[in-house]
Amino acid sequence: MRHWREIAGERLAKMSMPERIRWPQRPGDRDSGGTLVIRVDGAAALEIQHKTEILKDRVNAYFGYAAISSIKIVQGPVKTPPKAQARPLCPPAARDDVKAMVSGVEDAELRAALDRLGQSVHADASAIAEDAIKKS
Repeated sequence: MRHWREIAGERLAKMSMPERIRWPQRPGDRDSGGTLVIRVDGAAALEIQHKTEILKDRVNAYFGYAAISSIKIVQGPVKTPPKAQARPLCPPAARDDVKAMVSGVEDAELRAALDRLGQSVHADASAIAEDAIKKS
């Protein structure tokens, strides 16, 4: 689950990490939800166990249906996900070009959205070019 931090909350996400969802094997059991397997730091296992119903409700709300019927806790070290890298900035010359391109759009919200999109595209393109230069 990519959005574990949003589902579990900041505090619980620091001490736990979903490993997998085990779905029922028999065709008749498909209506019952799967089992969410969570890796938990040893010291936090008791707290997480007390909050399994809350976590189950949050996960099911995330999926929009009763996807999870139970939670299994596995004790072990929790790897913290790497922090997101800062997004590259749009080069100043490209920023001016984008502003000129969207200046004719009358709707202010649409103009702002197109401006952000254009700057993002140019920033990504310049980051790709920089990576290519570094590799050569």
